[in-house]
Amino acid sequence: MLASTTNVRRQPLVRPPGALIPLIFSRERAPMNDDSELQKFKFVLIAGIFFLVSAWYAAQELRYAVFSTRTDAVVNETRIEIVKERRGRRIKRTVEVPKLAISYQYADASGSTVHGEAMADPDANFEPGQTIAVQYLDGVDDSERIVALTSLWSVYAFLGSLAVMGYFIWQMAREANAPIPTSRRR
Repeated sequence: MLASTTNVRRQPLVRPPGALIPLIFSRERAPMNDDSELQKFKFVLIAGIFFLVSAWYAAQELRYAVFSTRTDAVVNETRIEIVKERRGRRIKRTVEVPKLAISYQYADASGSTVHGEAMADPDANFEPGQTIAVQYLDGVDDSERIVALTSLWSVYAFLGSLAVMGYFIWQMAREANAPIPTSRRR
């Protein structure tokens, strides 16, 4: 008479929902969970959109860094103007903010005089007759900007998003190449 064999099924490991977050940074393989996969997808989608936007602005900064011409300009006039700005996260409201309007002129590569205008914070130190550095793109109208007012936040945001995207690609590749755990003991 043959002895009957009983198949013993292992119970899946049940974790509370908040316990999945530490698994992102551990080597332990997380169980398949549709909610966590959806959260990962949303995070990667938002990070991808942020990456594309920051890449666009960083490309504009790169364009100025590579193709622009730098020259000296003379400040003609400075005046305080009241500018309307929209502020607020949930409730958008219009606020009147004082800004310093700077009017300047410079000679481009062909020798013609070009007039430009820029806005700055009211406490910026620009006075009529002062010489300032200006960047402009040859052949592009209204491309001049004051060098002292440039900001590199887009380049730093691009590099940060590139690092985050690289980490998640590395993590997905590591997860895809991890050995599949077997359920049988041999």
